Amino acid sequence: MNTVARSFRKISPIVVLSALSVAAGVAIVFLAQRLNFGLLLLLVATVPAGLYALSVLPLAGLKIRRLLGQLRWWHLLWLMVFLSGLTFRVRETESIQENPFDPAAIFRVALMGAVGLILLGVFSLRRHLGVINNLFRGLVGWVTAYAVISVLSTLWSVYPPLTLYKSVEYLITVALIAGVVGSVRSTRDFKALFDWTWLLHGLLLFSVLMSIAIWPEYSIRSIPGGLGFLIMGVFPMIAHEGIGQTAAILAVVSLNRLFSYQHSKRFYRAMFLISLSFMVLAQSRSAILAFFISIIVLFFMRRKSYNLVVIFILGIFSLLILFLSNLPQYLLEFYMRGQSAEQFMMLSDRVIYWQISFSYILSSLKSFFMGYGAYTGGRFLVSTFFDEIVFSSTHNTWVETALGVGLVGLIPLTVAVFKTGRILARRSMIGLYYPDFLGDVLRREALCVLAILAVRSMFQVMFIWHPALTWLLVLGYAEFLRRHHANRAHP
Repeated sequence: MNTVARSFRKISPIVVLSALSVAAGVAIVFLAQRLNFGLLLLLVATVPAGLYALSVLPLAGLKIRRLLGQLRWWHLLWLMVFLSGLTFRVRETESIQENPFDPAAIFRVALMGAVGLILLGVFSLRRHLGVINNLFRGLVGWVTAYAVISVLSTLWSVYPPLTLYKSVEYLITVALIAGVVGSVRSTRDFKALFDWTWLLHGLLLFSVLMSIAIWPEYSIRSIPGGLGFLIMGVFPMIAHEGIGQTAAILAVVSLNRLFSYQHSKRFYRAMFLISLSFMVLAQSRSAILAFFISIIVLFFMRRKSYNLVVIFILGIFSLLILFLSNLPQYLLEFYMRGQSAEQFMMLSDRVIYWQISFSYILSSLKSFFMGYGAYTGGRFLVSTFFDEIVFSSTHNTWVETALGVGLVGLIPLTVAVFKTGRILARRSMIGLYYPDFLGDVLRREALCVLAILAVRSMFQVMFIWHPALTWLLVLGYAEFLRRHHANRAHP
């Protein structure tokens, strides 16, 4: 019997390897019939990385099981808000006016309505949370002020129904983070919410991978220049910009934890490589720029002298490579994605959007201070100058905010972002005097993610667009640190 068992143990690896080889061969033949040679070559080159990722699946499963054991009521509501933000169809402005509540819209309204009702129930049963106090206190109070101003802008909005719904939707999400901040009692509790958020981001990238495998003709779009293509999600629908941002966030998170933890290094290394691959394949230029800036923030936040040496050495080698090779030309072609110099300098027509927006903002004192109604300026005003079927925003957070709620709404949002970054950076300095390993890891993580969102806010609408979970997660943790430090004895 022992002889048979030993023979089986010797044969089984060969059988597994043969089965994997056959499966890989079938997959390559199947893909070769549907994809071009360049893309097929790229996919074959990523097979080793994929196999490496498969090797950490047991560890990933263990981490997920541990996380599921730490879930609380707010994690379920967090998931519901996340699901409500998924896109399953793209709507034209005219279709929104004709039929505001199609099945996808009803799905979103039902989820957010349920979240709002559950929050009311939770706050009613657990009055010690002091929801009103949490909503109008500290950093959360600033975003609440923006949300309330957005709701009030319904009174003068160019399309009141959309302003009212999206403003209330944002206010519900702010109430959720207020409830979380009032409920958590330790850094470990907040880390569970960080892990839950990154798990949902990872599942989003997995859905993109499934889209590529099932609907390559829709999820892989050919473009001139660069790699010659970029990837998008089909079900749910995810633009390449969204894929790039999600991948950039997961990449810097995994890199931070790879540097910080002595355990699970294989898992975070695989997570970093996979995220980096998605970011490159998505070819989101602003996400790539934001990622590199977040890496610089991460190195400086770690407060190690050798980090500065590493940055200096990498900078010298980068300059040598740039001057002694044709790499700059390839990088420029990749980054321009086949656009002309004029198109590139106009930021894919974004500059035109902003010029038109400023003409509306500065047209009168009323529009300058109060705007035209939250979430409607880009879709119902700027869009009239273009023939694009789908035009949802001005592709800039600050322009969109000024166009929607004017200066009165722009001020609290700007203060919230600025104070959040300042508190996270300052808490890292205080961490030198108050040693807190897990807190330091999350501080760096939150500030790096905030850096990505801040850079992306110049090219897309961040901070105010549903679902703003990543932004509110960072803001909520900064508020948790602020309150925790305020109640802490100073030496």
